[in-house]
Amino acid sequence: MVDLRCFLPASIVVAIQLFQIATCYAPAKESLLEMVTAIESGEFANNFFDGELLNGEPDTDVEAAGACLLDKVSAIVVENGAEQLPNKLKVDMAAC
Repeated sequence: MVDLRCFLPASIVVAIQLFQIATCYAPAKESLLEMVTAIESGEFANNFFDGELLNGEPDTDVEAAGACLLDKVSAIVVENGAEQLPNKLKVDMAAC
């Protein structure tokens, strides 16, 4: 009979690696303009997210972008995003 406990450490390592692959972003472009251009061309996904900060739909694109940027400020402050997720933060800010 096979002792499945032998496979547990390897399974954990594989699960962690798969999670890291699934959550990785390609390296952000050097500038905001390059990043926005890459999003518009489809090279990067448009991860626009306003953090659901607004009550209802935004009245203008400026209001939507402002809510998106406030969500990123929250990520910096609450999640230590500038240190923990700098590449993701660059990509997501460009989406705003």
